[in-house]
Amino acid sequence: MLDLEHQSGKVLALQGDKATVSTLLISMAVKLQSRSKVLYIDSANTFNPLFIKDNYHKHTDLDLRRIMVARPFTADQLMAIVSKLDAAASQTRAKIFIISDLDGLFYDQSLDENDACFMFSKVVETISRAARKHDAVVLVGLTNRLSEARGFRLDCMVRSALDVCCPV
Repeated sequence: MLDLEHQSGKVLALQGDKATVSTLLISMAVKLQSRSKVLYIDSANTFNPLFIKDNYHKHTDLDLRRIMVARPFTADQLMAIVSKLDAAASQTRAKIFIISDLDGLFYDQSLDENDACFMFSKVVETISRAARKHDAVVLVGLTNRLSEARGFRLDCMVRSALDVCCPV
């Protein structure tokens, strides 16, 4: 399991297909909620409390109230939620932030590519700053879309801000 003492203040990414990454991040939220409150930004739209309750019932210390979920559906909404991450961490004293799909919302074709990349860089910068300020562990999911031009640009931006990126 994740060694929190050595990962505090860092941004760690799992990169792979959406289903695998989402399942791993939900599992980590369930396991880590006993150590700290978890701020879970469900941009992949995969967090299902009933599924968690039914499938993780062996965890006697499972308390879904310790996992606070926000669910953005657009890149603008993700940006707004991330801008409140610092305040939410201060208020809840959470030490674990999870973003289920960091880059997915920025592939929306209604967004200009340059605007999407600018917004994405601001989101990554804000997350990194909050991790350091609150000595928190940030876990993010990334999709595999390097074949798209926008995907390559986003991947380069996020890799410069990540402390660890693990392909899954």
